[in-house]
Amino acid sequence: MDLQYLIAMLICITAVASFINNRYIHLPKAIGLTIFTLFLSLGIMSLLAIGQYWVLPIKAFLGGINFNATVMDGMISYLLFAGALHINAAELIPYKKVIISLATTSVLISCFLIGYFVWTATRFLHVPMDFLSCLLFGALIAPTDPVCVLSAMKNSRTPQSIRMKITGESIFNDAAGILLFFVIVQLIEGKTYAFSYGKTLWLLVWQGGGGILLGYSLGIFVSYFLRRTRDAHTAVLMTLAVVTGGYSVATFIKVSGPICMVLAGLVIGSQCRKTHFTKSIVSGLYNFWGLIDGMLNSCLFVLIGLELLTIDTRIVSLIVGAIAFFIIILTRIVSVTIPTVLFESIKSLKNWRMLSVMTLGGMRGGLSIALALSIPDSNQYKSTIIGITYTVVVFSIILQGLSLQHFVNYIFPEQKTTEEAE
Repeated sequence: MDLQYLIAMLICITAVASFINNRYIHLPKAIGLTIFTLFLSLGIMSLLAIGQYWVLPIKAFLGGINFNATVMDGMISYLLFAGALHINAAELIPYKKVIISLATTSVLISCFLIGYFVWTATRFLHVPMDFLSCLLFGALIAPTDPVCVLSAMKNSRTPQSIRMKITGESIFNDAAGILLFFVIVQLIEGKTYAFSYGKTLWLLVWQGGGGILLGYSLGIFVSYFLRRTRDAHTAVLMTLAVVTGGYSVATFIKVSGPICMVLAGLVIGSQCRKTHFTKSIVSGLYNFWGLIDGMLNSCLFVLIGLELLTIDTRIVSLIVGAIAFFIIILTRIVSVTIPTVLFESIKSLKNWRMLSVMTLGGMRGGLSIALALSIPDSNQYKSTIIGITYTVVVFSIILQGLSLQHFVNYIFPEQKTTEEAE
């Protein structure tokens, strides 16, 4: 389908869904838009089920978007940069050890625990999936999604220390999850000859370290010119160049594009807070990227709902996905507790409020679906993994998204929400 029509369709559906949610449903945007488009997709599928084949062109039209390419090659760079721009990097520094551990060790723990218990569940249910494929699912579902996390915590009473840990983890754990995912893909594809601990470690250093270095360098380089301009439009264009050009360079030299965008956003955002730029520049950047963040967030959740039209919807995948969701919540407790205790203190175990919020705040989103869709077609369990992943993501957005804010506000009544603080 022509790109122009796809973009027009996506924006129109997002606009209608946003209006209906804002005017009548009154749910948080991420949840409201996902539910709206889920019901739209279910309505079309129900009409097809009763023989109303006139909706086939509509299904083909709405399902014509390449989710993986749209998210991984398009949206993610803008979303991560916009999110990082509004984060105060100075507030992350006191928690750097635990954030790094959560973004690496926690991903590994989650991957293997989720993989093992999902494999056990599939054997019990007589679902044909081997251990490596379950481990592959564990790798793609292990990283928490920064877009969902930031959206869910936006107006909650989450204490600043917990907010920074969850936010820092979510924006940095993508690289570890993506690397682990592709290593397991190689193992499944039979490329074991190319696998070694040394090469894997080097790949991790190159992807993560290269992304950090490139993102930091781009942020410093562009900040130098932003300090020397007085025109807000020029400043916005320069940051757009950082995102489009920087992500393309990262992809070309095979370093982590997501980490690159996060670092660039953090550096430029910190320069804004240090008043190194004029007020018009700071205001222009925040307003523009706030708008981009809101628009693309809305489009992403609409895409998640529409993706139901293209995935495997067999009842077995839905059952395994529902079980996997609760497995992920339980393993999240372990993967959060171990790094927190190691890098803070054993007293962290007594802070049940912090651990419970960090557990519930580990939401999954579009990144996991995009990774599932990128599994090679030669994998015989691809459609099953996609179905399980989609079920987990929908459960995460709706159940965790609906409960997180109320849960946090209940256990932290003494804290102020973002709106109250302002």
